[in-house]
Amino acid sequence: MGTIIKTRIRHRFSVLLSRSRARKVLPYVHGRVLDVGCGVGTIIEFLPRDTDYVGVDSVRNVVEKLLSIYPRVSAHVLDIQREVLSCREPFDAILAIALIEHLKRPLDFLDLYLPLLAPGGKIVVTTPTRLGDRVHHMLQVVGITDPGVSDVHHHIYRLHELVDLLEGRGLEVVASRRFQMGMNQIAVGRK
Repeated sequence: MGTIIKTRIRHRFSVLLSRSRARKVLPYVHGRVLDVGCGVGTIIEFLPRDTDYVGVDSVRNVVEKLLSIYPRVSAHVLDIQREVLSCREPFDAILAIALIEHLKRPLDFLDLYLPLLAPGGKIVVTTPTRLGDRVHHMLQVVGITDPGVSDVHHHIYRLHELVDLLEGRGLEVVASRRFQMGMNQIAVGRK
């Protein structure tokens, strides 16, 4: 298969997965939203127009691409495991979509970002399941997903581990389930 065809397949596959995750997240998103590890902001196209969206990512060219697509949103380059966004108002929702499995210290991430959550606000976390991780690796082998540094998974969580992670930080878990044929999962914690 040619390089151009593989690149197109990778892009379409990535967009389909991102959109599917975004749809699962939407019921828990309202008001002022912080998207940590925002990538190119796929979720933005699904948000109501009056959403106050702020994105942060550690990859400069990704944030630049997001801003070229959505010039009216706010997006920042930060080392999300060590730096926290400076803001005056708390967020109603914090999104960590396909993020924490890539972090070496997810508890440090939660400790940094949970103080930015408004009382009653929700953090929405999605991760691949063990099945999803195996499928992801198989797709890398055949060239459908791009093996790269950002694809390193430091820990694959079971659903009960995600719940424990959020409850261990004093959050009430209001939703948790698998989706995408059992390959991904979502956990939502309320402050």
